[in-house]
Amino acid sequence: MEKLFNVHPSDDQLDLYLVGHLLPKHERLIEEHYLKCAICLDRIASITEFIAVLKTAAKVERGQRRMVSVG
Repeated sequence: MEKLFNVHPSDDQLDLYLVGHLLPKHERLIEEHYLKCAICLDRIASITEFIAVLKTAAKVERGQRRMVSVG
């Protein structure tokens, strides 16, 4: 079996996993790990929440720019 990480995936690996930029075989390795590792499951939840906040902030900013250009 291929090994992608030693103990836990790096933050970069989790980021790439969450945005769908890993090879399918690497995605499976991360999924197999985090299903057994509460630490990494918490890390994924935190990163997911952070991504959601960034997306919301981007939408708000785009909406404000539209209001300024229309008004």
